[in-house]
Amino acid sequence: MRCKFKRIVAAILCAVTFFCLIKVTSTLSDGNFQLQYDVSAASAKTPTDPPIKIIGIWLTSGYDLQPDTDNYTTVNNPITLYTNAGRSIFSTLLSLTASPHYQWYSSTDGLIYSKVSSSNGGTDKNLTINPSTIGTKYYQLWTDWYTLVSWGLFDTTAYTNVINVHTLSDPINAKSMTVSSGSNYLYNNLTSSLSGLFTYPTADTTSMHTNTIPNNATGTVKWYSSDSSIASVDENTGVVSSNTDGKDGTVTIRGVYTNPDGTTLSDSTKIKVGGGLDDETTSVGDKATFTLQGSYSSAGNVSTSIEWHRVSADGKSDTVVSKGSSLSYTTAATTLSDDGTYYYAKVKVSQSDSTGKISTQTGQTNKAKLNVLTKGDPDISQKIELADTQTGADSDSVLNNVMTGDQLVLSDTLTNKSSTGTLANGKLVIPIRKGSTLQTVALDNTILMLKGTMINNSVNITQDYNSNKGYDEVILSSPTNSGSGSALNFDLNQKHTVEIFYKIAKVDTKETLTTAPTISGTNSDSENYSSNGPFTTINFATGGISLDPSDISFGSHLQQPGAKLFDRTKATNSPNNVLTVDDSRRGIDGKSQIQISSTPLYKKDTDNTNQVLDSDLRYYDPDGTYSSLADGSVVIESTASGSPLSSITWIPTAGLRLYLPNEPTSGSYTGTITWSAITSV
Repeated sequence: MRCKFKRIVAAILCAVTFFCLIKVTSTLSDGNFQLQYDVSAASAKTPTDPPIKIIGIWLTSGYDLQPDTDNYTTVNNPITLYTNAGRSIFSTLLSLTASPHYQWYSSTDGLIYSKVSSSNGGTDKNLTINPSTIGTKYYQLWTDWYTLVSWGLFDTTAYTNVINVHTLSDPINAKSMTVSSGSNYLYNNLTSSLSGLFTYPTADTTSMHTNTIPNNATGTVKWYSSDSSIASVDENTGVVSSNTDGKDGTVTIRGVYTNPDGTTLSDSTKIKVGGGLDDETTSVGDKATFTLQGSYSSAGNVSTSIEWHRVSADGKSDTVVSKGSSLSYTTAATTLSDDGTYYYAKVKVSQSDSTGKISTQTGQTNKAKLNVLTKGDPDISQKIELADTQTGADSDSVLNNVMTGDQLVLSDTLTNKSSTGTLANGKLVIPIRKGSTLQTVALDNTILMLKGTMINNSVNITQDYNSNKGYDEVILSSPTNSGSGSALNFDLNQKHTVEIFYKIAKVDTKETLTTAPTISGTNSDSENYSSNGPFTTINFATGGISLDPSDISFGSHLQQPGAKLFDRTKATNSPNNVLTVDDSRRGIDGKSQIQISSTPLYKKDTDNTNQVLDSDLRYYDPDGTYSSLADGSVVIESTASGSPLSSITWIPTAGLRLYLPNEPTSGSYTGTITWSAITSV
């Protein structure tokens, strides 16, 4: 069962006879009671501090969503200022039926503010602005909660920051963008109450924010959730709302920023959703710590107390185990009888007003389960070492440049660190590349297989193809009824070392294999046990050179008399590769080169005249010197002796450029560029 937080939103119906000539609201400033009249022009108010919340309870009033201080747009490019304000639970209790009323103010000088008319959205929660002139305008939203019968006695007013809207002459693209959230944890078990008559689920919320470089970019952002059943996000406002079904999980909230030129940037962050506490798992004799999730802060006139409870596994007893202000609780050393018990926290928040009167609100987390592992479980760790006998390379996690015919050695040291659990019927599964030839297997320095032939049957060894995984598996298993600690069985604190030697089958394409070995069996309580070792990665290479060129274009141009020199289009400028090179050779002798040559440029037409463009395709060095491809192949890159070739990237003024000595005949021209890798120069 999940306990619900209660936000009390009660409705009190009052019958009063009154005459209303002007709306008057009361505010407290420096401890003095003041009257604030509804006027059409005013100065900006001091912004209200961001609200303080704990387990979904609003301790102070304020805005949990408001625009950035500085916002940028262009003429006739509408921009919307999104807001969301809320009252503290204590203000709500004082005026249960009050509703929010909105009034936007604007200023051209940042000093004198005038009301934005309701016809222009001035009394709406969000304000859309469509600027018609270049410059800066200033805006502030006043949100006032009141009722027709409150007479201003219990009104709450919140003010946004002063919001600057800068209208620029030209749009500006963002080069980079990052996102963040107001909170990285949301509660999924909040409820509200209406007049104490019934309760209904309420979503916990937080707001997303963006930061662009430069900060005056004029693009727009849309928001997306990886799983709306856990937490949804308003694509425009960036307000993230938890589910109200008690569903736990973690979502990725992604912001996609669209620049004025149509290019996009994106970034994401994760938000966890739950009931306030996570289930905890520990071993017999160890302690477990339950911690309230989310971020917490407090206000000067607010005190918080937390009471931790333990509920028995059968649910029949509920015991207070701790009182105070700690956001976490650590159990005593556990026993098996603690398995399946639950823990939860009751949070009491109290606020005192200027007269000393105290208002109190309580909330409660979900019940989190304590799992205590049995004594029978082993704790088997694995340490992997990889080596390639052809190259001498060795690593505990990654091997690179492995090729056809290489012999690899994998050593797996398995250690049972448990002082309470053992393993019987042990089975070790080691993934290897498909088609590999298993040559030698040893266990604890005893050879079991030599040159592919079994010479010791104390452990069963098979090699099978796993069609679901796409690789072979070497399976070592203890014989049935093998003795304790023998073969691949583990006594307390026992260690086994397995070594396998295998030869790699033909590698004709680059590929990567990332796997982890698995040890399994039954513990001392005859329960199944399985654990994975660390992941290892083997990168396979063909041992040769592959070239992957990009198409090169010089764009479209108007006919003009005289000689012209044309640059390539941006697609083949840095940082993009014009030629992607994969050089995985071993034992490189001598120097290597990449050369380029070209056919003439022929006109594309329907009469097959194959008219040649009067042109000169030139290769330019960064210093401005060039070589003409009309004179034959040109060396683009030359390596030092024994060094591999690398990919080719050109700045706009270097690399291939097209020279036209005369005004050409209009048309589309094409030719063929040939890249060549020359070895042992």
